[in-house]
Amino acid sequence: MTNEEICKEAIEKFGIDFQYDMLIEECSELIQACIKVKRGMTMVPLIEEIGDVENMIMQIKYIIEEKTRVNSGLKINWNDFRDMKLKRFERILEGGK
Repeated sequence: MTNEEICKEAIEKFGIDFQYDMLIEECSELIQACIKVKRGMTMVPLIEEIGDVENMIMQIKYIIEEKTRVNSGLKINWNDFRDMKLKRFERILEGGK
């Protein structure tokens, strides 16, 4: 199965609201794992939670893309948004130029 097929099937099986709730839950688990690493514990749970959050983000992106495509016919270019945020951060690192 492709990533898109997995996302579509998960959303059909569990529903959109559940997927948003799962993203929230996985993000909270990622936060907890970060705290534990700062306290000197192993990074393995952090690595696992990063994977869980990335998978949930992929599903939420799929939901957003489908709604956007259906409602407006537009295709979201996630890389453009990411690059815009990185450029903003780069300006901050350079002293706000």
